[in-house]
Amino acid sequence: MERGHIPVRRCIGCGRRRPAREMIRLTAIDDSVVSRTTKGKTPGRGCYACPEEKCLEKALQKARLEKALRRKITTVPSKEGLLTGLKEGMT
Repeated sequence: MERGHIPVRRCIGCGRRRPAREMIRLTAIDDSVVSRTTKGKTPGRGCYACPEEKCLEKALQKARLEKALRRKITTVPSKEGLLTGLKEGMT
């Protein structure tokens, strides 16, 4: 039985397409990046990254974030913090 439309997003780290619910959403608020929303949505411009260490490493590069979020970024979350938060959200 089909569930209907499943949104698909592209990872800014590796470029692979996946269902949005399997990815980490990074949102720009002012000049910083608020990370990881799996349930609900944080307001503001957002982009997505795969929940894998190598993808997050590339995605959290300042130039990639600035291009994807279309603004200057001064504060970037840590890769370790995102992965820890993802593991805690799954339990």
